[in-house]
Amino acid sequence: MPEGEAQGTLFERPILSVSELTLRIKSALENSIGHVWVSGQISGYKLHSESGHMYFSLKDEAAVLKCVMFRFQNRGLKFTPEEGLEIVAFGRVSVYEKAGQYQLYVESMQPKGMGILQLRFEQLKKKLAEEGLFDEARKRPLPFLPRAIGIVTSQESAALQDMVKTIHKRYPASIIVSDVRVQGDGAAQEIARAIRELPRQAPEVEVMIAGRGGGSVEDLWAFNEEAVVRAIASCRVPIVSAVGHETDFTLADFAADARAKTPTDAATLVVPVLADLLSSLETRNSQLVTHLREKVNHGWMTFDRFRDSYGLRAVETSGRIQRERLEGLAARSERALVNAIRSKRDLLSSLATRSSLRDPSELLEAFRQRVARLESDAAFSIPSASIEVERVRLGGLSKRVASHAAAAAARLKRDVLAIEEKLSALDPLKVLERGYSITLHNGRVVKDASRVPPGAEIESRLHKGIIRSVTKA
Repeated sequence: MPEGEAQGTLFERPILSVSELTLRIKSALENSIGHVWVSGQISGYKLHSESGHMYFSLKDEAAVLKCVMFRFQNRGLKFTPEEGLEIVAFGRVSVYEKAGQYQLYVESMQPKGMGILQLRFEQLKKKLAEEGLFDEARKRPLPFLPRAIGIVTSQESAALQDMVKTIHKRYPASIIVSDVRVQGDGAAQEIARAIRELPRQAPEVEVMIAGRGGGSVEDLWAFNEEAVVRAIASCRVPIVSAVGHETDFTLADFAADARAKTPTDAATLVVPVLADLLSSLETRNSQLVTHLREKVNHGWMTFDRFRDSYGLRAVETSGRIQRERLEGLAARSERALVNAIRSKRDLLSSLATRSSLRDPSELLEAFRQRVARLESDAAFSIPSASIEVERVRLGGLSKRVASHAAAAAARLKRDVLAIEEKLSALDPLKVLERGYSITLHNGRVVKDASRVPPGAEIESRLHKGIIRSVTKA
């Protein structure tokens, strides 16, 4: 085959560049397929931190489709895409020229098999739970008897009328209402703002109720918004969530300190029935009085049994015997003390008499008188020599008498000092120096207080002085 013929056959079609072919493919895809709905499972999800674009793939059992959703379109999403989520995406099929690959340019998407609101609910619930906003440990008890109750709801709602009526019927608490929209655009922001501001505007409020009556999921959705949930979690006073009916659950229920099945149920949670309280107090008072009476009666019965017991009678008898013994011992001791004092006084008197008879000066004077008489008689009948001898003998006798007298006086002094010491030890008044006293009634020592009648005058003798007083009954 000639060379020119072969080449002409080979290049019967025009030669395209990569860019030209890519453009043709892109145009063909966009014109033939255009906008489509595609279902699949999200894989490889990534949110670009700077541009805000979302990049991911949709896949099923047999194929994978690259996808991109630009920021100006994804910022209106009501849920957050996540790995493995089944979705239905709407967009146009085209070619990303630089990578030479076709992809779906997503304009909107929604979860497959689950409502968009339900998905938003589950995703926000998971996020806030991880932050600890739903922890039971942070929930506070409701006050028992609140002075004032704050209610955040619509002023025109039937739920408000039910709550006010129920509260006033049960307990006379004051009610402060913050009027807000409870559904529609901007409702969540109004509710959150009222929850934050009401405790500041009305410091007397001790508990709050936030809620509304029943409705569809869309109607109740404001109480699922993040702003409302965070406001409830940070509320200064305990707060009760009362949204919808018993089967309705919102994120506000999880964040509140208590959940009420209905608004009316919330009113019963925040205040007790005053009549029931009074009845309960009466019942408990009666029970307490009965219990105390039983305790007192039991105590008296126990006392009577103990008083009549053999052991107590034996103790009482033994105590009486011992008391009598002590009284007898005290009487004998007193008599012994009086006798001892009397005996010592007699001894002292006797010693004093004996000492006066043995006074040396009297003995000497008697000897001098005898000497004088002898001298007078000697002038007539006794020779001078005899007189001198007698004088010498009398002088020696005088010295011996003086010596004996001095010794006797010393012995007497020692005896007197010894007796004084013994008397001092036996003297009852010495005891008073140690802080004791002696009480007298009608001049007699008081040994038993029961024998002194009321109104009697008594004397208490101290170490220094006497105190006079009158007894009382």
